[in-house]
Formats: sequence, structure tokens, C-alpha cells
Amino acid sequence: MRSASAEAGLPEPVFQEDQGFSVIFRKDVFNRDYLVRAGLSERQISAVLYARDNGKITNADYQRIADVSAATARRDLKDLVDKNILDMKGVRKGIYYILKHRQ
Repeated sequence: MRSASAEAGLPEPVFQEDQGFSVIFRKDVFNRDYLVRAGLSERQISAVLYARDNGKITNADYQRIADVSAATARRDLKDLVDKNILDMKGVRKGIYYILKHRQ
């Protein structure tokens, strides 16, 4: 179930044991409609979808896919962190961003 969810790009299922056994499958909320409703720019939507599809995004990745400067990429990615969509990992030159629900 875990590998099937990962292959489908969905969050890992939750397994619960409480007077029986149940599995909770969660929907991937990071789709285009959700991101538009969250007020993200088209550039930021591209970044989130890239991170979803590739497991992470770096500043260099964002510069390439959005055709922006390093400073603009840094600001946009920080905004996504502030909005609780991405989580920043690593230090200095090794910084990358992942979706909050994929930790």
C-alpha cells in the first residue's frame, strides 16, 4: 500500500489499530486547484508541482523552471515556507525544499 501510494504521488497511508485494523488513504492536496485557491503565483505553483513530482526543489531548480534570478527564487521559496507549503532542509549550499506533508 505504501509503494502504491508513492507511485501514485499520494501521501503515505496511515495504518491504525483500534478494535480492528484500518487504513486511511489521504488525498494529495497539493494540486493546481488547491494552489490557485491558496493564492500562489504561477511560478510558485510550478515550484510546488516540481517538488511534488521530484521529491524536492532547490533554488537552482526554481531559477531554471521559473526563469528568475537567485534573489527572486529565494524570496518565492521563502514565501512558500512561510505559507506552510514547503519545508526548508539542509544548510548553506545544500539547501533544498520539500512539501510539508512528505516529511
